[in-house]
Amino acid sequence: MRPATTPRSRMARLGYLCALLLSLVACATLSRPAVVINERTDARLAITVTKGLFTTTARIGPLEARPFVIDSGADHLYLDSELAKTLNPSSWDARDSSGSQPKVKWGALAIFAVGPMTLQHTVVGVTDLSAASNSFGERFAGLLGAPFFANAVVEVDYPHGAISCFEPTTYRLPRGHWQPLTLIGNRPTLTARLEGGIEGRFVLDTGNTATVVFFPAFIQQHALLHNRGVRRVTQTNVRGDTETLAGRIAWFEFAGHRFEQPLVLFDLPNSPQAAETRLAGAIGRGLLREFIVVFNYPESKIALLPK
Repeated sequence: MRPATTPRSRMARLGYLCALLLSLVACATLSRPAVVINERTDARLAITVTKGLFTTTARIGPLEARPFVIDSGADHLYLDSELAKTLNPSSWDARDSSGSQPKVKWGALAIFAVGPMTLQHTVVGVTDLSAASNSFGERFAGLLGAPFFANAVVEVDYPHGAISCFEPTTYRLPRGHWQPLTLIGNRPTLTARLEGGIEGRFVLDTGNTATVVFFPAFIQQHALLHNRGVRRVTQTNVRGDTETLAGRIAWFEFAGHRFEQPLVLFDLPNSPQAAETRLAGAIGRGLLREFIVVFNYPESKIALLPK
């Protein structure tokens, strides 16, 4: 027989549950990385454009390191393995990840600052970025991925080669209008359409210099290579050179903007994106260069302002 509950016992149980909930919320808050945006300093980052990629300098404690690529297509912050060797081991706690290709170590940095933004106790991945050195002429220090974008409004001004970071609560869009933004795997995506009325979700990738790259599963699903003239080319990206196919499609449209006869890329079945089924592909600098792209992750929206 279940013992009877009294009003006093029910109140005690409720109080216990509330205390437990508050303690869990407190733990979650303490473990969340803190982000500070100094609105008294220049919102603009010191940017160098390297073969179509935006690069900048980051401060890791007392150390300044560059070039870091502004890469919205990266799901985390990444450090190059050579840079990681120079850091004080007490500033990060490395843990080998299981099953990741290429192999990545994960750890936490006490202080990581870029322009007016400072991230405290932020998680970073450590990986070998040497493969891109020959193509870009220097070894990348790292990739500024999702955590860089996650707590700020980031203006990527392609026409003027500039990037600025703003506090989301005080930012006002200078012109144009916002559109909904969906994050998939910590990466910003929009719906796009192409010839034949085909539709899919594409990553807006500031770390990609192509116009559009279609991923293997989407290519197969919609028979995009059927009766299409293509040629084999080498694509250079932040991870190094990859073989791919290039060809033209009749048109491509996203965010209310249409592009006629663009030259696009079709990833091969053995590409790193072969297992990606949620996304149709990536939109890179080749199309984004027509806009000031304003990423607002905190409020799940984006604006593409024509130049």
